[in-house]
Amino acid sequence: QMVHTVLSLVGLSLIALGTGGIKPCVAAFGGDQFEEKHAEERTRYFSVFYLSINAGSLISTFITPMLRGDVQCFGEDCYALAFGVPGLLMVIALVVFSMGSKIYRKPPPEGNIVTQVAKCIWFAISNRFNNRSGDIPKRQHWLDWAAEKYPKQLIMDVKALTRVLFLYIPLPMFWALLDQQGSRWTLQATRMNGNLGFFVLQPDQMQVLNPLLVLIFIPLFDLVIYRLVSKCGINFSSLRKMAVGMILASLAFAVAAAVEIKIDRMTPLQPGSQKIFLQALNLADDEVKVTVLGDENNTLLEESIKSFQKMPHYAQLHLKTKSQDFHFYLKYHNLSVYTKHSMEEKNWYSLIILEDGKNISSMMVKVEENKTTNGMTAVRFINTLRKEVNISLG
Repeated sequence: QMVHTVLSLVGLSLIALGTGGIKPCVAAFGGDQFEEKHAEERTRYFSVFYLSINAGSLISTFITPMLRGDVQCFGEDCYALAFGVPGLLMVIALVVFSMGSKIYRKPPPEGNIVTQVAKCIWFAISNRFNNRSGDIPKRQHWLDWAAEKYPKQLIMDVKALTRVLFLYIPLPMFWALLDQQGSRWTLQATRMNGNLGFFVLQPDQMQVLNPLLVLIFIPLFDLVIYRLVSKCGINFSSLRKMAVGMILASLAFAVAAAVEIKIDRMTPLQPGSQKIFLQALNLADDEVKVTVLGDENNTLLEESIKSFQKMPHYAQLHLKTKSQDFHFYLKYHNLSVYTKHSMEEKNWYSLIILEDGKNISSMMVKVEENKTTNGMTAVRFINTLRKEVNISLG
């Protein structure tokens, strides 16, 4: 288990390192291949690039879960194939990219703009602090205090940057929620029913909706909705578009939260430390009184348990240690039966009461945890007869 954890962390670290090199550079590198006179072609390139990214995401998020779920290897879902095929395609992409290295335009780096901006801001703050006397005339903007050292164009650019950064304050929370598509939202989908009637949607195929809707909505909004809005005389500026988008995103996150709350309410509570949950199932022909012998625990129900009675809830029993022997007293007609069963903490148990001729006996069944996907349920069959039973499910 420790080896798997270490390998997972190493793999995630390598992905983070590689993604940090690809994502901020690949689009800019593609733009560098165009000269200034090809501004229109450069704009078209970015549109095709973004379209290709989402098309690739659409295909991969649809096919990869099928490789995982529809193919079996090592007796389980084939994660090796689901990771191996994209990994192989990445190797091929790297080879193809490297083959064109000699024909690429590679403008040399021209300084570090991040460092320049940070130094400009720091100089403006320190210069303002050093000249806080009332005799010194105030300046229109706090960044104007960097004018003694930095060019006017850089100061204007930093002013524009600080205004834009104000809009980015809520973005970390947005991405923290949106990126849960590949984690928490996928786990949420494992507890839901993905059967659409004509197709069973795998939990990790939910991510296909994001690139699919991007491919549909970008031309729909640009060619239809925004044109209709402008014809109605409404000034739908870029800031207003962003504001409406953030509101809709907030509503989408609220819906996901409401779904999770509903699922949690349907999920039974788990017993804590030195506790168990127990129910008694009476399969005898008449009612049985069940009493747990001990200091803290007594009768499971005030009334006797009727034959094949559906129990309304599990009873919570307290253990003195992590595992403990419990003694039960069963009262059936004129019979008094004492029995003992061993139970471990944090588990669910069913006490099965059986009729054996004129006597009764009991067996303790541990309710195993069954992790199912697509909202399906697990059914357990317990045969209390003295012969084999064939069960067919249609």
